[in-house]
Amino acid sequence: MRVYILGTSGTFPNKRRNHPSVFIEYKGVGIMFDCGEGTQRQIRSLKIKPSKIKYIFLTHWHGDHILGLPGILFSLINMGYSEKLNIFIPRGYKKNLEYILKGFGIEPNFEISIKELHDGKVLDDQEFEIYAKKVKHSIETYSLYFKQKDYIKIDEKIAKELGVFGDKKILKKIKEGKTVEINGKKISYKDIGYIKKGIKVSYITDTLFFEDLIDFVKDSDILISESYYFYDPHLAKEHYHLDFIEVKNLFDRSNSKLLLLMHFSQRYDKEIEMIREKIESENKNIYFLEDLSIIEYTRDTLKLNIGGKIVEYRRDEKTGDLKLISSQPQ
Repeated sequence: MRVYILGTSGTFPNKRRNHPSVFIEYKGVGIMFDCGEGTQRQIRSLKIKPSKIKYIFLTHWHGDHILGLPGILFSLINMGYSEKLNIFIPRGYKKNLEYILKGFGIEPNFEISIKELHDGKVLDDQEFEIYAKKVKHSIETYSLYFKQKDYIKIDEKIAKELGVFGDKKILKKIKEGKTVEINGKKISYKDIGYIKKGIKVSYITDTLFFEDLIDFVKDSDILISESYYFYDPHLAKEHYHLDFIEVKNLFDRSNSKLLLLMHFSQRYDKEIEMIREKIESENKNIYFLEDLSIIEYTRDTLKLNIGGKIVEYRRDEKTGDLKLISSQPQ
């Protein structure tokens, strides 16, 4: 599984930062959260195959989060995309999307399914789920999280001792949570394995802080959040955004493991590096995202390629706890 950071800017992009977009690739399935201007260029920069895009989620209908959509659709049309594309949008904006398709003369030769977001589970795939939460912005806006489903993992050593290693029929029943009888003894998954905790990636952008957010992002392995303002919560509240103080509070109280910051106001363009150095040096497991950053999760290792450095964590499969292994320049 990989998480690609396509854009991290605020309302206005700059030389280093594109409009917001995050792309999750899970076993060949591509899930995009927001699609800011220039997203298709960022995809090509990271050598992501556009054909992998299956789901696009737009958190709200502000330009910095949606202006890249026509370009993505043009790319898919020109490359002969033949999958069903599922686009999730805030309630009440279906006609807006239809106007974009018509206004740009976009006539896809593939099926597009347009669905409206709502609180709760909005997508249930075989191995993962996507949840949405209506948040408090100036227009209808949603936060999102990706959750890999928990599953039962068999301990090979114990399976061999019981003489069932390689017995697909019995192991299948155990993985389904059923109790089986082996040599006259009833065996459940607890006797031969454990539940592997699925990874959770939350995406919070463009909202005021409110208490329900804590429960929504609870136990996130990766919490990706806007930090539109720094040390000015009153200004953040005035503009329906989050300040770093509020994001840090959300991170600490939600038992999330990593906090990755993005979507910074252009007012900090000249001092963002100084702010980053201060916050990263004073806080554990908090990082500022750069465009084209990559987070990779393989087996029990979480690897961050962010801002010219590579950071690796070991992830406990049973608890989801992270342990820092190394941090070094790229």
